[in-house]
Amino acid sequence: MKSVLCTLQVTPHEFTAGTRDTTEFLVSSLLPDDKLEEDTPSQANTRERASLVAPEPADWNPITPGDVQYYIDTVKRRKAHGPDGIFPGVYRKMSKEISPYLAGLYTECLKTGVFPAPWKRGRLVILHKSPDKDPKLPKSYRPINILDVGGKVFEKVLKDLTSEALSTPLAPEQFGFMQGKCTTDAILKLHQTIENGDLKYIAALFFDVRGPFDNL
Repeated sequence: MKSVLCTLQVTPHEFTAGTRDTTEFLVSSLLPDDKLEEDTPSQANTRERASLVAPEPADWNPITPGDVQYYIDTVKRRKAHGPDGIFPGVYRKMSKEISPYLAGLYTECLKTGVFPAPWKRGRLVILHKSPDKDPKLPKSYRPINILDVGGKVFEKVLKDLTSEALSTPLAPEQFGFMQGKCTTDAILKLHQTIENGDLKYIAALFFDVRGPFDNL
Protein backbone atom coordinates (compact mmCIF):
# COMPACT_ATOMS: atom_id res chain seq x y z
CA MET A 1 0.00 0.00 0.00
CA LYS A 2 1.45 3.36 -1.01
CA SER A 3 1.37 6.30 1.38
CA VAL A 4 1.02 9.96 0.41
CA LEU A 5 3.48 12.42 1.91
CA CYS A 6 1.58 15.39 3.34
CA THR A 7 3.87 17.65 5.34
CA LEU A 8 7.46 17.97 6.51
CA GLN A 9 9.10 19.88 9.33
CA VAL A 10 11.21 22.77 8.05
CA THR A 11 12.10 24.25 11.44
CA PRO A 12 10.96 23.34 14.97
CA HIS A 13 7.96 25.64 14.47
CA GLU A 14 7.47 25.61 10.70
CA PHE A 15 6.01 22.96 8.38
CA THR A 16 5.49 22.68 4.65
CA ALA A 17 2.05 23.52 3.28
CA GLY A 18 0.66 21.39 0.48
CA THR A 19 2.02 18.62 -1.72
CA ARG A 20 4.08 20.88 -4.00
CA ASP A 21 5.74 22.69 -1.10
CA THR A 22 6.53 19.37 0.58
CA THR A 23 7.93 17.81 -2.58
CA GLU A 24 10.19 20.78 -3.35
CA PHE A 25 11.51 20.90 0.21
CA LEU A 26 12.12 17.14 0.32
CA VAL A 27 13.97 17.07 -3.02
CA SER A 28 16.09 20.12 -2.14
CA SER A 29 17.00 18.52 1.21
CA LEU A 30 17.92 15.11 -0.18
CA LEU A 31 19.38 16.34 -3.47
CA PRO A 32 20.85 19.80 -2.83
CA ASP A 33 22.09 21.94 -5.72
CA ASP A 34 25.66 21.39 -6.85
CA LYS A 35 27.74 24.42 -5.77
CA LEU A 36 30.68 25.01 -8.08
CA GLU A 37 32.24 27.58 -5.77
CA GLU A 38 32.72 24.90 -3.09
CA ASP A 39 34.79 22.59 -5.34
CA THR A 40 38.31 21.68 -4.30
CA PRO A 41 40.98 21.91 -7.05
CA SER A 42 40.77 18.14 -7.50
CA GLN A 43 36.97 18.24 -7.79
CA ALA A 44 37.14 21.12 -10.26
CA ASN A 45 39.60 19.17 -12.40
CA THR A 46 37.36 16.09 -12.34
CA ARG A 47 34.33 18.19 -13.26
CA GLU A 48 36.19 19.73 -16.21
CA ARG A 49 37.32 16.36 -17.52
CA ALA A 50 33.83 14.89 -17.14
CA SER A 51 32.36 17.76 -19.18
CA LEU A 52 34.33 16.84 -22.29
CA VAL A 53 31.99 15.75 -25.06
CA ALA A 54 34.42 15.10 -27.91
CA PRO A 55 37.45 13.16 -26.61
CA GLU A 56 39.97 11.46 -28.87
CA PRO A 57 38.55 8.24 -30.35
CA ALA A 58 39.61 5.16 -28.42
CA ASP A 59 40.78 1.87 -29.89
CA TRP A 60 38.20 -0.59 -28.57
CA ASN A 61 37.29 -3.99 -29.93
CA PRO A 62 33.70 -4.08 -31.23
CA ILE A 63 31.03 -5.27 -28.82
CA THR A 64 29.33 -8.35 -30.27
CA PRO A 65 25.61 -9.25 -30.11
CA GLY A 66 26.64 -12.26 -28.03
CA ASP A 67 28.30 -9.97 -25.50
CA VAL A 68 25.15 -7.87 -25.25
CA GLN A 69 22.93 -10.93 -24.78
CA TYR A 70 25.19 -12.11 -21.97
CA TYR A 71 24.92 -8.79 -20.12
CA ILE A 72 21.17 -8.52 -20.68
CA ASP A 73 20.74 -11.96 -19.13
CA THR A 74 22.38 -10.66 -15.93
CA VAL A 75 19.63 -8.03 -15.49
CA LYS A 76 16.92 -9.03 -13.04
CA ARG A 77 13.52 -9.31 -14.71
CA ARG A 78 11.43 -7.85 -11.91
CA LYS A 79 13.41 -4.65 -11.40
CA ALA A 80 11.70 -1.30 -12.00
CA HIS A 81 11.96 0.62 -15.26
CA GLY A 82 13.67 3.94 -15.91
CA PRO A 83 12.28 7.09 -17.57
CA ASP A 84 11.77 5.29 -20.91
CA GLY A 85 9.18 2.96 -19.31
CA ILE A 86 10.78 -0.24 -20.66
CA PHE A 87 10.97 -2.98 -18.02
CA PRO A 88 14.01 -5.27 -17.74
CA GLY A 89 11.78 -8.23 -18.59
CA VAL A 90 11.20 -6.77 -22.06
CA TYR A 91 14.96 -6.65 -22.68
CA ARG A 92 15.29 -10.25 -21.48
CA LYS A 93 12.42 -11.39 -23.69
CA MET A 94 13.74 -9.63 -26.81
CA SER A 95 17.48 -9.91 -26.18
CA LYS A 96 18.14 -11.89 -29.37
CA GLU A 97 16.34 -9.34 -31.56
CA ILE A 98 17.76 -6.16 -30.03
CA SER A 99 21.33 -7.30 -29.27
CA PRO A 100 22.72 -6.51 -32.77
CA TYR A 101 21.41 -2.94 -32.59
CA LEU A 102 22.66 -2.39 -29.04
CA ALA A 103 26.04 -3.91 -29.92
CA GLY A 104 26.49 -1.34 -32.69
CA LEU A 105 25.38 1.49 -30.42
CA TYR A 106 27.66 0.44 -27.55
CA THR A 107 30.63 0.04 -29.89
CA GLU A 108 30.10 3.54 -31.27
CA CYS A 109 29.84 4.93 -27.74
CA LEU A 110 33.17 3.34 -26.87
CA LYS A 111 34.86 4.65 -30.01
CA THR A 112 33.66 8.21 -29.52
CA GLY A 113 33.90 8.26 -25.72
CA VAL A 114 30.30 9.42 -25.37
CA PHE A 115 27.80 8.16 -22.80
CA PRO A 116 24.34 9.11 -24.18
CA ALA A 117 22.64 11.88 -22.20
CA PRO A 118 19.26 10.08 -21.90
CA TRP A 119 20.96 7.28 -19.98
CA LYS A 120 22.20 9.80 -17.42
CA ARG A 121 18.65 10.75 -16.47
CA GLY A 122 16.67 8.69 -13.99
CA ARG A 123 13.22 8.26 -12.50
CA LEU A 124 13.32 9.53 -8.93
CA VAL A 125 11.57 7.43 -6.29
CA ILE A 126 11.66 8.49 -2.63
CA LEU A 127 11.27 5.77 0.00
CA HIS A 128 10.60 6.00 3.73
CA LYS A 129 13.62 4.31 5.35
CA SER A 130 11.75 2.46 8.09
CA PRO A 131 8.59 2.76 10.24
CA ASP A 132 10.60 3.96 13.24
CA LYS A 133 11.88 7.01 11.33
CA ASP A 134 10.02 10.28 11.94
CA PRO A 135 7.96 10.85 8.73
CA LYS A 136 8.13 14.63 9.25
CA LEU A 137 11.93 14.76 8.76
CA PRO A 138 13.59 14.72 5.31
CA LYS A 139 16.42 12.53 6.62
CA SER A 140 13.86 9.76 7.18
CA TYR A 141 13.64 9.26 3.41
CA ARG A 142 16.01 7.79 0.84
CA PRO A 143 16.06 8.89 -2.81
CA ILE A 144 16.39 6.13 -5.43
CA ASN A 145 17.28 7.12 -8.99
CA ILE A 146 16.13 4.41 -11.42
CA LEU A 147 17.95 4.44 -14.76
CA ASP A 148 17.02 3.04 -18.16
CA VAL A 149 17.94 -0.61 -18.70
CA GLY A 150 19.85 0.18 -21.91
CA GLY A 151 22.22 2.42 -19.99
CA LYS A 152 22.63 -0.06 -17.13
CA VAL A 153 23.57 -2.83 -19.57
CA PHE A 154 26.18 -0.50 -21.09
CA GLU A 155 27.52 0.20 -17.59
CA LYS A 156 28.04 -3.54 -17.14
CA VAL A 157 30.02 -3.57 -20.39
CA LEU A 158 32.15 -0.63 -19.21
CA LYS A 159 32.78 -2.21 -15.83
CA ASP A 160 34.27 -5.36 -17.31
CA LEU A 161 36.27 -3.47 -19.95
CA THR A 162 37.81 -1.09 -17.42
CA SER A 163 38.61 -3.97 -15.06
CA GLU A 164 40.49 -5.72 -17.87
CA ALA A 165 42.26 -2.50 -18.87
CA LEU A 166 43.71 -1.76 -15.43
CA SER A 167 47.48 -1.88 -15.90
CA THR A 168 48.16 -1.73 -12.16
CA PRO A 169 46.25 -4.15 -9.92
CA LEU A 170 44.53 -2.64 -6.92
CA ALA A 171 46.01 -3.16 -3.48
CA PRO A 172 45.24 -6.59 -1.98
CA GLU A 173 43.80 -4.77 1.03
CA GLN A 174 41.00 -3.39 -1.18
CA PHE A 175 37.87 -5.41 -0.35
CA GLY A 176 35.02 -3.04 -1.21
CA PHE A 177 33.53 -3.26 -4.71
CA MET A 178 35.86 -6.13 -5.61
CA GLN A 179 34.55 -9.26 -7.29
CA GLY A 180 35.09 -12.35 -5.15
CA LYS A 181 35.72 -10.34 -1.98
CA CYS A 182 33.39 -9.44 0.88
CA THR A 183 33.31 -8.09 4.43
CA THR A 184 34.20 -11.52 5.83
CA ASP A 185 37.48 -11.46 3.90
CA ALA A 186 38.35 -8.10 5.45
CA ILE A 187 37.64 -9.44 8.95
CA LEU A 188 39.75 -12.55 8.31
CA LYS A 189 42.61 -10.38 7.02
CA LEU A 190 42.47 -8.25 10.17
CA HIS A 191 42.41 -11.36 12.37
CA GLN A 192 45.41 -12.86 10.55
CA THR A 193 47.34 -9.59 10.85
CA ILE A 194 46.77 -9.56 14.61
CA GLU A 195 47.55 -13.25 15.07
CA ASN A 196 50.73 -13.15 12.99
CA GLY A 197 52.01 -9.87 14.38
CA ASP A 198 54.96 -9.84 16.82
CA LEU A 199 54.02 -6.55 18.44
CA LYS A 200 52.75 -6.32 21.98
CA TYR A 201 49.98 -3.90 21.03
CA ILE A 202 48.05 -3.44 17.80
CA ALA A 203 45.74 -0.49 17.23
CA ALA A 204 42.84 -0.42 14.78
CA LEU A 205 40.83 2.57 13.65
CA PHE A 206 37.21 2.10 12.52
CA PHE A 207 34.92 4.63 10.85
CA ASP A 208 31.15 4.50 10.96
CA VAL A 209 29.87 7.16 8.57
CA ARG A 210 26.38 8.32 9.42
CA GLY A 211 24.06 8.46 6.41
CA PRO A 212 26.80 7.82 3.81
CA PHE A 213 24.43 7.46 0.87
CA ASP A 214 22.54 10.59 1.87
CA ASN A 215 25.70 12.67 1.88
CA LEU A 216 27.61 11.49 -1.20
